[in-house]
Amino acid sequence: MAAIHARTGESHPGECVVLLHGLGRTACSMKILEWNLRWHGYQVVNLSYPSRRLSIEELGNDWLPRKLVARKV
Repeated sequence: MAAIHARTGESHPGECVVLLHGLGRTACSMKILEWNLRWHGYQVVNLSYPSRRLSIEELGNDWLPRKLVARKV
């Protein structure tokens, strides 16, 4: 991340952006946005999630919080 900050002159320490793709897609759908956010100094979490297997409620209330804790976000 330090190299990215040096290139853009921007830094957003402690700021994290969580990207969530649309239903039936994958994290690859958000890759360009992820790269741009990282370029501007943000920490980015870009996850593929089981959008066809779990409900929105299960994803938001259980699955996503566990993934964020595991990544120390």
